Amino acid sequence: MVPLLLLAGCSGGMEGSASSAKVKKEIFSAPLKQYEDGEYEKAIAGFKAGIEKSRANGVSGDRLVLYKVKLAECYLAEGKSDEALAVVDEELARFSRSDQSRERFLLTSPLRLLRVRILYKGKKFKEAQVAAKDLLELQERYLGSDSQELIETLNLAIASACAEDRCADTRPMILRQLVLKERYLGKEHEHVAASLAQLAELEEQAGNFGEAEKLFKRVLAIRTKSAPELVESTRKNLVRLELKRMQWKSRNNPAEKSVLENP
Repeated sequence: MVPLLLLAGCSGGMEGSASSAKVKKEIFSAPLKQYEDGEYEKAIAGFKAGIEKSRANGVSGDRLVLYKVKLAECYLAEGKSDEALAVVDEELARFSRSDQSRERFLLTSPLRLLRVRILYKGKKFKEAQVAAKDLLELQERYLGSDSQELIETLNLAIASACAEDRCADTRPMILRQLVLKERYLGKEHEHVAASLAQLAELEEQAGNFGEAEKLFKRVLAIRTKSAPELVESTRKNLVRLELKRMQWKSRNNPAEKSVLENP
């Protein structure tokens, strides 16, 4: 979602801001309400008509970015990934011909993030990873390497890689995302627990059961406070981990294997 403050900041002054507010109130109030209510087909028709009417009234393309994003989100909610991607790519093509200042990047950033999400939802995982990498580079350039905005981009990059069974390659991204989550959300946040759980699973897959156990116990402690509905599944992870550790010991210690088989 493009912040309204951002759109106003790109205006030419008070007159431009007033014009933008008027556009939203008179033309887009109905589709925005339909969007919020989940009436996506009606919202699509409303946004398309509103964009065309705004253009005819001389409203600049920059002031319509918010509604292009909403239009694409409606298509995505309807499962129409190709249509959503077409809206985003058409808009980004317009910006690619312009100078890429920080202000321009901030305006296009929601489009770029949405593009990654569309590619992921459409199961175009390789393309999603490339798009996420490109967006991360731009975010680092214009927002800084420790910006909170990187969290969601990293999340999509990680998810896209895991969808191709390449979770093991995502460790650096998970660690980086964990640092950002702890900084901006706090160390006891449930999203922090999600990153710790991902790391625990990677350690488990690598056979590092001791480290995996430490991480899962941290996850359990956080979820007991912030996400109680996930506590039981986390406990099951610890039970599974202990079973794997016992199986590993039995395979590598004949004496212990005998004890396990003949208690």
